[in-house]
Amino acid sequence: MAADRLDAIVIGAGVEGLTAAVALARAGLSVIVVEKKLSLGLLGQGRPAVVSTDTARALDLTSHGVRFAPPSPVVGLSGDEHVVVWPEEHAARAGLAALSQRDAEAYSEFRNRIARAARSPARMSSPVAWLTSVGAVDDASTSPFWLSSIEHALDEAFDSGLVKGLWAQGAIMGTGVSPSAPMSASLFTRTSLLSNIAPELAGRAVAGGRSRLIESLASQFTALGGELRLGAEATEIIIDRDAAQGAELVGGVVLRAPLVLSSLDPRRSYLMLVGLRRLPQPVVRQMMGARAEVRPGIVRLALGAAPPFPKLEPEVLAAAPTIRINPGIEGLARAHGAFRRRALSDEISLEVTTRPLRPSKPGDAVAWELVATVPYLPAETTEGPWSAGRREKLRDLTLATLESAAPGLGAIIEDVEVFSPPEPQANMGPNGAALLQANASSDPTTLPRPLGGPPAQVLKNLVVLERNIFASDGTMGLMAARTVAGGKKGRLRA
Repeated sequence: MAADRLDAIVIGAGVEGLTAAVALARAGLSVIVVEKKLSLGLLGQGRPAVVSTDTARALDLTSHGVRFAPPSPVVGLSGDEHVVVWPEEHAARAGLAALSQRDAEAYSEFRNRIARAARSPARMSSPVAWLTSVGAVDDASTSPFWLSSIEHALDEAFDSGLVKGLWAQGAIMGTGVSPSAPMSASLFTRTSLLSNIAPELAGRAVAGGRSRLIESLASQFTALGGELRLGAEATEIIIDRDAAQGAELVGGVVLRAPLVLSSLDPRRSYLMLVGLRRLPQPVVRQMMGARAEVRPGIVRLALGAAPPFPKLEPEVLAAAPTIRINPGIEGLARAHGAFRRRALSDEISLEVTTRPLRPSKPGDAVAWELVATVPYLPAETTEGPWSAGRREKLRDLTLATLESAAPGLGAIIEDVEVFSPPEPQANMGPNGAALLQANASSDPTTLPRPLGGPPAQVLKNLVVLERNIFASDGTMGLMAARTVAGGKKGRLRA
């Protein structure tokens, strides 16, 4: 592909960036994706992916190696208590009844209230619009549920602290929101939670998770003639006459194109704008409204055998469950307090996924991968950006928490890797320093914005894809491509 005849540049090879790139390439545009990481294997590791049926259909994902997994059970482990909640409603109630008969009886109504709220089109814009919609007026039981906090909604529904903590942890994962924040119950309508509570509303879970989805999207993109340039970090978005004209990469390489899409953190994208005579008001509003992205801590373990969770039957472990260790609203509230102080809590909860790995050769023992995710991880601590020592503290704390739920785990660990926070930067450039300063002044603990319309072009020829936790993976990238492709060479079907 000739870099001087590009139609579009996509910055970032995550799910949203690659989804947009594939969609644009399928519409006939010449596209290049630049990604600073040297390997796709470093992207999306250990994270689940739930793709909307619209995205799967538009990009023909099943014809390009994507396989969909059945919904998995959710497991809660805390001290001597445990509970297994299967996706099928009858099985879920049976699992809850082993812990609390009253909670088993309350589960169906809890599930139905979330499903009713999630089905409302008005929820895609704002809680106010949802409350004034016809459906909300007709369903008085759901309105106070929407307006309440996670803690209050769960206190009304369930008795068991483990059950309440199980759903609270799923709702706040990947956000900075306190479980006691007003209107935080709206987080129950997130795709990640719906995939366990009401999977028919969430889309399809990708077997192999986000890393497998990224691999498939990249393969399809290059097969369509697109260029994926790994190890190429964009440092500037070039602006000429208040319109995006291309991007400059580390090393001074300049790529020119009449369309730029950035899937990076919005603040980082805006700090990369170079050449503006003045910031247009849409950009100013977007910068002021952009929140620091909350990225949970992620620790990956390679195991020589199946993880020894004594309370989990083999059939549960074989179903690739989401395991929540030490879930509890009080513990989450304390961890949130540490998060607000920009400190790592000494009392952490974990969300754990496990999967067996295919042997490298016949006769080898089956190895396992375990990925532990830590909620409420500050982007930088009170002592500054994450250092190697603080990453080590996160690693040790995670291992100790895992060992408490799976005694003997340490004996089968073959490798441990901290994926997030990333390795500390030895030399931080001016853009990185500016981003840290911008993030330090923002409040990531407010409620995320519900999904609205297609991504706005805040500047001519520039689209910034802001991740939305209420949307399935790939939704924002597909919406952006449909927004901009109409006036180009092709048109994507709606």
